[in-house]
Amino acid sequence: RGGTLREAQQQRLEDAEALRGEEGRRRRMIDPASRDPEKQQTTERSRPRRSVLTPKHNAHEAFPEPPAQVEMTDEGFEVLVANGGVRKKTLRRPHHPETEDTPAPIPKRGQEITVHYKGWVKERGASDAFDDSRDRGAPFKFVLGEGRVITAWDVAVASMRVGDVALVECTSEYGYGDEGHAPAIPGGATLCFEIEVLGVGDKKKELFEMTKDDKVAAATRAKTQGLERFAAGDVAGARDLFEEACYYCDVASFARDAAKKLPADVAALYSSCQLNAAQCGLNAQDWPVAARAATSAMLYLPRVGAAATPMRVKALYRRGVARSRMGLLGEARADLVQAAKLDPKNRPVRQALANVKALAADQGEAQKAVFKKAFDKVDLFPDKPTNVHNPSETANPYAFLEFAAAAAAA
Repeated sequence: RGGTLREAQQQRLEDAEALRGEEGRRRRMIDPASRDPEKQQTTERSRPRRSVLTPKHNAHEAFPEPPAQVEMTDEGFEVLVANGGVRKKTLRRPHHPETEDTPAPIPKRGQEITVHYKGWVKERGASDAFDDSRDRGAPFKFVLGEGRVITAWDVAVASMRVGDVALVECTSEYGYGDEGHAPAIPGGATLCFEIEVLGVGDKKKELFEMTKDDKVAAATRAKTQGLERFAAGDVAGARDLFEEACYYCDVASFARDAAKKLPADVAALYSSCQLNAAQCGLNAQDWPVAARAATSAMLYLPRVGAAATPMRVKALYRRGVARSRMGLLGEARADLVQAAKLDPKNRPVRQALANVKALAADQGEAQKAVFKKAFDKVDLFPDKPTNVHNPSETANPYAFLEFAAAAAAA
């Protein structure tokens, strides 16, 4: 029994770890700024991803004691904590509350704050920044006063107004402490941040706090924003928003029970957003992403009703195009043939099918020329695997392999 109990405990630990991993995946999916690792390497020194997300204080602890009265340094900094560990210099304030009837709002604890920022170690200078939200192409959002950022941020941003741009300096006590944040931030480092407060708003509800109507509203809002991004040419940003919308509509998130069925309107919203994500994949020439999104778009189509057929045609067409670009000509042809049967007059489908047939014919002739006589009537691989999954239909990792013959020695 002892062994059985230990095995059960181990299994519970593994299940909990898997659940945390899945939650992390979902959070990354709805957080566009964390999806682009290519923009994280702008210097030889690796940047910590979203460095200001590493809190150094507990949200339930009291904030650092402010000074008894406003103190200004000779360099023009306002001292924000009693020991001088956080100080701020306002670089730009478009609004002047002393002269305007409606001053810009001041962020309040519990609100979601949207900012652009740049961070660097003071000794190295701003030219060697370890993090920059503009490099990622998206502003950063956080909830003020809940310990989700370093202490200096909670203190400094709470003293700013919307529209302000400020230079914030903090000692390691209010940053990353004696341990630092390797490899970019050494222990005990004094940090500088240029912060621009873009806006404040109500805190987004966590998924478990949302009603079904909340989830539909959030998905619809994300879809609308995605369409706006797509129209503006921001394909990557649009795809992130469409995937966010799908997250709220997926049966696991919406109904929290895979055995339950989605309502027809929610299923239609989910399929529509997956189709849009597939189109983003095609535009970005990310063929596996486009194929998987198109496959997902057909998942709940039986619940959609009369609109299911035109949506299925779009999904088959987009998956067929993606598969053809991946070299899966047989699968691409099957998709496009099925789409053509559902909508015989669809010109893009007919054109794509003709292209696939031409590619298949060219490929066949090329293979005949290469392998003629070499493998005549010889089957080198009599035992063919039966457990191979199509890369466009699975969420497993995938890779393309390319083999080239070594150049002959001169």
